[in-house]
Amino acid sequence: MPKRFVLAFLLALAVPDAAFALQPVCESGNCPPQAEPDPADGKPATSQDAIAVAARFNSGISHFKKGEFDEAIADFDSVVQAEPQTAAGYHARGRAWAAKKDADRALADYNQAVELQPNFAAALLARANLYFIRGDAARTFDDSNAAIAADPRLAEAYNTRGLIWQMRADSDRALADFDMALSLNPRLVYALVNRGSLLLARNLVERALVDIQAALQLQPGNTRALVDRSAIFGLRRQYAAAQADIDAVLAVEPRNVDAIISRGRVHRGQGEMAGAIADFSFVLGIEPRNKRALYERATILRLQRDYARALSDYNAALAIDPRYGYAYWGRAKIWWSRGEYSRTVADFDQAIAADPDIAEDVRLDRADFLRLHPGADKQAR
Repeated sequence: MPKRFVLAFLLALAVPDAAFALQPVCESGNCPPQAEPDPADGKPATSQDAIAVAARFNSGISHFKKGEFDEAIADFDSVVQAEPQTAAGYHARGRAWAAKKDADRALADYNQAVELQPNFAAALLARANLYFIRGDAARTFDDSNAAIAADPRLAEAYNTRGLIWQMRADSDRALADFDMALSLNPRLVYALVNRGSLLLARNLVERALVDIQAALQLQPGNTRALVDRSAIFGLRRQYAAAQADIDAVLAVEPRNVDAIISRGRVHRGQGEMAGAIADFSFVLGIEPRNKRALYERATILRLQRDYARALSDYNAALAIDPRYGYAYWGRAKIWWSRGEYSRTVADFDQAIAADPDIAEDVRLDRADFLRLHPGADKQAR
């Protein structure tokens, strides 16, 4: 199963303790929300002279938790106008802007909060999440590290950093961060989902299912967990159960590309190759650079001996991600079938170098190939 990362975020208010909704990577495109600390964290201490400011701050928090973001912003405006050195006011207003999907204003407020209070862990985490939304992995990583340094018990910061490790193909460090997040907060749904997805990518299916089921107990409608569970059911050839999970996702998100890819895999498992290709092609109509859809379609075309079109899809996937081990692995099998043995070995080796999670399986294929074609590895050099 191809590696899956959390590559997008949703800007939305989820529950009273969460203003940003975090979407784990992967490649997934439909990764779920991650809670951040309550915007009231770090609020200014009240005094006789600041009772009115504190009252407006608390009013803003109340509006924020009710989803009344314009009213919350108006209250936080009053706070920062009255006390412009109060980092908590900027952080809280930034959370409200983020909930309104105004990322530029949110970032400006987070920057101000961190400038005023460099060790403000909640503001650092909020800014890290916003950088992740913008695809700025380096700044996400830096702010996640800073948040952890400021508050080593901030579970959500480990989860965010774990996503960056996963994007960098360092699955061991990603797993360690998801483990730490869950040791600090066992009910952090999106750490459960992220760890489950990572374990699934490493073919640790039973462990993955434990995390995914736990996430669904806490949040039954979590679409990413449903997609991952459908993939596990597909691996077990429990196609009816897989389809039920896929249908549940598509009922609320008809263009969820992960669910459509999973449906394509179910079609493939049931021998419905035309339906599978239709699903993968539909995804590519939505996201032309979706490397997983390219890989999946290429694999079916390869099995159908349509090598020219399969090579085109594998090459397109590798143009998007030159370290996409699965595409090298699939392309090696085409070279093998076509008798181009030096290219076969070269792509097996590229797959092994690119993706440690599949390296053992690729080595087995490579060894089988060399038993049939001794000396091909020397020709490749």
